[in-house]
Amino acid sequence: MSEKIAIIKNVEISAKTISECLSRLYGGIDLKSKSRERKYAYARKVFCRLCVEMGFEQKEILKYFREYGRDLVTYHSKTFYMIKGIDLFVYNACIEEMNLPLRKYPNMRSLRFTEEVERISYKLMSKLNKKELEFLDEYVINKYIKWKDKKSSYFVVNR
Repeated sequence: MSEKIAIIKNVEISAKTISECLSRLYGGIDLKSKSRERKYAYARKVFCRLCVEMGFEQKEILKYFREYGRDLVTYHSKTFYMIKGIDLFVYNACIEEMNLPLRKYPNMRSLRFTEEVERISYKLMSKLNKKELEFLDEYVINKYIKWKDKKSSYFVVNR
């Protein structure tokens, strides 16, 4: 049986490669261990989040954790914002070490803010119809992005 490989922006990676990187960065821990200690549980959160962001399907990630239930991936990827600062450092270090095309978070505050915005956006977007979504995209989001770009370029020039 061959191992599933995710390809995003010309980066090929397998779940095993991500696991090995995290194991090394966490000091040699085994992610498949059934230990419920904080470092093991949070390492699994980081692993699940990296795999989900790289485009692995839930069933592919679960193949790595054969002994666990199917809710493991959903739980850990949705509760990623609960990690500690050291785990965020490992998450960013793993992205950097493997040259993954993923966003790095500079601190816990930005991570929690991003998670909250995503949660609110998902709730809002699930209640809108197609016409309302198009209006939101054209007249609110695009205008905000243009305004923010204009504002940041003004700030850089005048500093």
